[in-house]
Amino acid sequence: MNYYCHDNFEKLPATAWQLVLEQTLVIATHMEISRVFAEGQLPQALAAAMVPVPPHIKRPYVATHRFILTPAVVAEARAKSYNEWNNYEAEDPAFYQEDVLLLGTITHEDYVVMRLSEGERMILKNQGIDFWCNWD
Repeated sequence: MNYYCHDNFEKLPATAWQLVLEQTLVIATHMEISRVFAEGQLPQALAAAMVPVPPHIKRPYVATHRFILTPAVVAEARAKSYNEWNNYEAEDPAFYQEDVLLLGTITHEDYVVMRLSEGERMILKNQGIDFWCNWD
């Protein structure tokens, strides 16, 4: 398994985000977001599932909030398109299996990073989502 980056994700059809999100949600246990500039309150579903952000995880972004993936948090994640995450209230969503990053974003840079086997990467490439760049 390696990390690969797609550096122009917003140009893909909206269904691309839903595809990688659903693939990730099957095994993810946590979601993280950045709210560095946020002024509003967290949605109740997120506030109820908040847990401490582990400081030891290597991240491609800044995480300010971490949540257990309850059904309500999953519903919140599914409700937003990729482009809706590029705002000050909640940005840079990332999904983990415990402390292992599965899918991360840097929304203002339009980077999506995903942990994939070579076979999984090729399947996504054949579906028009080319994670072409290694991410160390």
